[in-house]
Amino acid sequence: MIEVKQLNGNAECISDLIAEESIAEGVRNDKWTEKFCRKFIDNLNMRSFIASFVLSILLLNFDAICALIFFSEYISNLSDQLGQRESSAPRPFFPLNSKKYLVDYYTGNDAKPENLLHNSDIVIVMYYAPWSRRCTRTRVIFEKVAKSLSEASDISFAAVNCFFPHGECRKSYKTHTYPVIVAYIGKQNLMYTGLLASDYLYRWVSRLRNPVRRLTTPFAMKSFLDEFDDAVIAFFNAEMAFAVSYEFQQYIKAALIAFQHQNLLDKVGFAVVTNSSLAMSVNSSSNAWIQLRSWNGTFNYNESNMTAYKIFEWVKNRARKSNGFQWINPEMNGVAKSEELLSILQRSATVVVFVDRQILYPHSWAVSVVEQVK
Repeated sequence: MIEVKQLNGNAECISDLIAEESIAEGVRNDKWTEKFCRKFIDNLNMRSFIASFVLSILLLNFDAICALIFFSEYISNLSDQLGQRESSAPRPFFPLNSKKYLVDYYTGNDAKPENLLHNSDIVIVMYYAPWSRRCTRTRVIFEKVAKSLSEASDISFAAVNCFFPHGECRKSYKTHTYPVIVAYIGKQNLMYTGLLASDYLYRWVSRLRNPVRRLTTPFAMKSFLDEFDDAVIAFFNAEMAFAVSYEFQQYIKAALIAFQHQNLLDKVGFAVVTNSSLAMSVNSSSNAWIQLRSWNGTFNYNESNMTAYKIFEWVKNRARKSNGFQWINPEMNGVAKSEELLSILQRSATVVVFVDRQILYPHSWAVSVVEQVK
């Protein structure tokens, strides 16, 4: 009985073992189950690896992360402080001893053109930004020109800080470059586009003060024709000119518009003749007329409607077609000079004279010789 029990006990143990082996065999024979188990284990290992890696980085860079958080909070607080900080009070940009011939509106207020024109017929205004190096260089030039014309009663000079945030100028005008120099003549405003040099600026201002020259003698007529490549002459009888008729006003306005263009400033001159006998010597008509004379011909303005912009467009187009004596603009860079000179040489046979051009003293013996040859 005892042996049977042992055998039965052994049999029970063997049966249990067989049952376990059969289950394990079934698992091994199930391929899908095997893949699932392996994938689960691999994912579990990868997640553990990533978690360990991230934790290691956090532990190693704990100080850097704390510093970054502190720096972010500091920048945020600093931005709030800067946003609440008031702009510093503006200070005069020009020397105090320049008040005799130049008014500096360094706060950007009370500098409307209509207010500035109360003291003179023409006002030249320089809009500046105090931080601009270009404005700092132009300040000396502008002050020099203003001082040289301090005795003139028909013109005044002003400077306006157009960058101060609380100033009227900053709120009223938008500009992306400084300085901006503008001439106000009545209701007309003209921007200076030439080189920022005292001689150039002085000549521009001088032409604005006397946009039209009055010719009274044949000698004055000849001198005027010799001085400019394209000479514009208009005839108005004395009553029309001195009464400042509409046509005469439009002619003067056309001259002012032309002087806004640097390429026309030194090339084109405007004159008026009020003597009928002198007018008949250069034109067969005794009525009001406008004539442009260049080295290669004489052209008459035939438009019935005499407006400033039509006169200006006519002069500009005629001056562009004139291929006589021509200056290469000195303010251009070296590459532009070479290209312009090349384009001129390719047109036809050309005489080139290299001279030092004096803007305030345009008459030169070398230039005079070339003009007489042409």
